[in-house]
Amino acid sequence: MGVLQIKIPSQSRRWVTLLIISFLLIPSLSHAQTVDAGSSRLPLRGPLPVRNYEAVNSLFLLPIPVQASVLARKKQVLDFHFDAPNNFLILPSGGYYTDFEDQRFSFAYTRGIGEGGELSVRVPYVARNGGIFDALIDGWHSIFNIYGGGRGNFENNQFRFDLRDGQTGTVLSQSRAGTSGLGDIVLEYRRALTPGQPGFDDKTGAPDPRRVSISTRASLKLPTGSARNLLGSGGTDFGLGIAVSARPFRRVAFHGNLTSVWHGKTEIDGLRNRPSSIHSLVAVEWLLDGRTSFLAQVDDNPAPHQTGIEYADRERRMFTFGFWRQINPRQNLYLSLGENDFGWAARLAPDLQLSAGTRLSL
Repeated sequence: MGVLQIKIPSQSRRWVTLLIISFLLIPSLSHAQTVDAGSSRLPLRGPLPVRNYEAVNSLFLLPIPVQASVLARKKQVLDFHFDAPNNFLILPSGGYYTDFEDQRFSFAYTRGIGEGGELSVRVPYVARNGGIFDALIDGWHSIFNIYGGGRGNFENNQFRFDLRDGQTGTVLSQSRAGTSGLGDIVLEYRRALTPGQPGFDDKTGAPDPRRVSISTRASLKLPTGSARNLLGSGGTDFGLGIAVSARPFRRVAFHGNLTSVWHGKTEIDGLRNRPSSIHSLVAVEWLLDGRTSFLAQVDDNPAPHQTGIEYADRERRMFTFGFWRQINPRQNLYLSLGENDFGWAARLAPDLQLSAGTRLSL
């Protein structure tokens, strides 16, 4: 597909500039007050809870990035997430045409159950439509000279989702109208294999850069979303994985997730999904102070389906950068951007994915 280019109106450029300034400066506001009583420990916030919500990838189980530590007994956490993946991909050969936006609202509840274990449930609601961010995204790409995402002569905020099997010619989706509804609910159990927090001695609380934390996880995706409206796969997925966190330096930590996912047979007519796939994540966390962490991460998994269209069947890989910010001792928020055009670190992902959310400790 040739490179599409577009002139960005000055008004859109102003909005993009404002977004960039806000993104860069929010963590630095009131810096004199950012170091709280626990800042000497510089607590880890963990990877950004964001996955690659590309159009078909989002139908199947996507284990959310986590750090290795788990909640203590009776501790509870509420998470509220908003993800806006903006899809724009037109293959010259046909068979794959996505021009729409999802607004994904997710609620998650996690509770520590003792003995190093925790349980969580995640409930998503998805609205799929033409969206509102097309001009903003073009402005973002223009400012940073990221080409390939421009819309050319295509109108902004349109809706089209066409998907065809390249071998059989079966039409899997040919939608021109938006939809909304409940997505697939995910249940998860995690168990710590090492006690305490990454980078600290469990008994003394003193910093220990040699200390690595490890936990295991088991995930179950239930077919609660409508397969007919492409809000879910219609099948039950199961995952087993491991999370590792290490802190070799006082202000730098690394997080890794590796999960094997088994896909139940989809109810989407003509879609041939893979029986299983391996999901991975690598994240680098830089701790600015006791309340702010910046992160860069890459998540990757093979295409969950097989259409016979080489480009559409490529692995899903997204580069995400953003930050965590403590608002008060019980509340943290995050903001991030995911890109599909970032060299080897991005492969096939939404044109741009804006994510934000908050985490409340009860």
